[in-house]
Amino acid sequence: LNKIRNMNKEMFSRRDIARFTAWPGYKIRDNIRYLEEACILEIVKKCKGKETLYRLNSEIKLTEPEELEERRSSTT
Repeated sequence: LNKIRNMNKEMFSRRDIARFTAWPGYKIRDNIRYLEEACILEIVKKCKGKETLYRLNSEIKLTEPEELEERRSSTT
């Protein structure tokens, strides 16, 4: 995980990070963790593909925006 975090510093500018974290339906309370996890997700999407994305999601407790939307609509 630390290796990926270090990679994201090299691969993404602040503008890239801001654009990625602005996707609809995705919110996390801790902004620093939010940026780190968004970078990790983006790297995995670019480098590895879906299977690894979901494995990494489960390791760092992330969810896809669609899943969050489903949860949100079921609670209202």
